[in-house]
Amino acid sequence: MAEPFSISQQLAERVAALAPERIPAEVRICCEALLLELCGLCVAARNTDYVRSLIGSVDGGGPCSAIGHAGGFSAEDAAMINGPAAHGED
Repeated sequence: MAEPFSISQQLAERVAALAPERIPAEVRICCEALLLELCGLCVAARNTDYVRSLIGSVDGGGPCSAIGHAGGFSAEDAAMINGPAAHGED
């Protein structure tokens, strides 16, 4: 018997299956505003002690971005840096 998909897997599949032209304009506008806010929070937090500590705790190198920082990171390291950066100053 196959394991049931997690909620995050189900959400990811549904989002990936969306046709952009079927997303209402109001939803796209809201998502764009939220993404801009998230990026602004990450940039604002980029020089804080907690973000610098996170950057210093990883090896670096990888295909993913830590918003506001040069260089690439692994997916898990980028998520570990971006999450606190996005919410720490909020």
